[in-house]
Amino acid sequence: MNYMFVLNDIDFGNVQLDAETIADTLLQKGMWLYTPTTPNIHRLHQGDKVLVYIAGRGRRFFYASFDVNGDIQANKTEPGNETEEILYKYFKLYTPIVNIEKWEPPVQIAPIKDQISFITDKKNWGLHFRQATKIIDDKDFDFICRSRQLQVL
Repeated sequence: MNYMFVLNDIDFGNVQLDAETIADTLLQKGMWLYTPTTPNIHRLHQGDKVLVYIAGRGRRFFYASFDVNGDIQANKTEPGNETEEILYKYFKLYTPIVNIEKWEPPVQIAPIKDQISFITDKKNWGLHFRQATKIIDDKDFDFICRSRQLQVL
């Protein structure tokens, strides 16, 4: 199955992390974190493919991709820095990830949104990026990946 994971900044009052820092930390650790209430968590399995989308004002782009490399499990990883300590406190579950690719440059959504079928309301397209995890079909997944390749050429 294919997924899009949507990342936003975290702001818990006295604790803030920007979405790029969160993504970079998890990608470097080879893991992705979840809460027990993360949408679609019960559907995630080894071999599933994921696109990471960074949301928020001024940042609306696909940032990375990876494959899930195991089932959901309790995170017992010891934090190595303050960022990890914050993340592990709030996100108690994880999956290992492999085939990690950070997309440089990231793929902006604006030029491709009209060709993505899960965006059914093209005028209010941002509404389709509110859920933390979204299942996307092969056609959209492949199109977004091809958009990255075309952008790099």
